[in-house]
Amino acid sequence: MSKRKLHQKGESELAGFFLLLVVCYGLYWWWSSEHGELDGIVKYDDCREIIYLKENSFQAKTKSFTCSLMRTEKGLVMSGECVHIDYAGEGKVCKTAYVYQKKQASVCKNPKFPVLGQDDQCYQ
Repeated sequence: MSKRKLHQKGESELAGFFLLLVVCYGLYWWWSSEHGELDGIVKYDDCREIIYLKENSFQAKTKSFTCSLMRTEKGLVMSGECVHIDYAGEGKVCKTAYVYQKKQASVCKNPKFPVLGQDDQCYQ
């Protein structure tokens, strides 16, 4: 192959890589803006159906949740509850609530002191 063809092939591969990078970044941006956790409080006791999930389940990762969290002074999660609501009809009636309990940050490694306190210390 001539140098010109090799140069053109290298440019097209670079353009393809750049396009792939842009697409991946776009998908990441869309995914992170549509899914995840926001701080807040949600009333869901009047929902027709309540489904309890595990924190790391597939459904918990594919929906956006509003979380009411207890945090330490440094901002670590002590506990909390996260809720996603599906609405039915024009009246915005709560059809289904998806709920999971947020676990405490895994900073207390000593089994004798497993509970994280508000002052960021571990207690029995």
